[in-house]
Amino acid sequence: LGVLQKGGGGMASGGRVEVLSLYRKMLRAGGSFKDYNFREYAMNYIREEFRKQADLKDSDTVEGAVDYGFQQLKLLQRQATLGEMYEWKPVVVEQMPIPRVAKRIDKPNNNL
Repeated sequence: LGVLQKGGGGMASGGRVEVLSLYRKMLRAGGSFKDYNFREYAMNYIREEFRKQADLKDSDTVEGAVDYGFQQLKLLQRQATLGEMYEWKPVVVEQMPIPRVAKRIDKPNNNL
């Protein structure tokens, strides 16, 4: 949104704070998806949409975009909550936790 640029366009600095807050909240909500594909899609979509709106300067247009953003935030939060209700399995591209291997202690075998 245009408020993100230095100078802030036509809105007061309170608008800039609101837009940055919305951006952080949306990234948090998008990052909360357990499924890798949903999470990556949401994060890319959020970044791209904010980049597209970066040149908005008219305060009414910015305000409308912020309202729409808060509606989208609620949608993301609902989708993430629904996603938690279902089992998911990590996909290959996700970093799998490395299983811990017990340290092998070589003891002399006196039974031989």
